Amino acid sequence: VGVGRAKPDWIPEVFTALDRRVAGATAPPQGLCLTKVLYD
Repeated sequence: VGVGRAKPDWIPEVFTALDRRVAGATAPPQGLCLTKVLYD
């Protein structure tokens, strides 16, 4: 969704499928870093 590969209305389908494979590949955690948090 964030890089334009899927539309936002695809998200509910992922949650209701109850199958992790519907969401696609999971990124490995090595090297991931939280860089910013925004609050409204």
